[in-house]
Amino acid sequence: MHLNMMPPHNVNLSIRWHTSKTRAVLCQGL
Repeated sequence: MHLNMMPPHNVNLSIRWHTSKTRAVLCQGL
């Protein structure tokens, strides 16, 4: 499913989605 790959339309959820993705990328970078 592509839902997990795309940020939700809700602004707050979208911010959480981007934050979680950013943290995941930073963790992988470390």
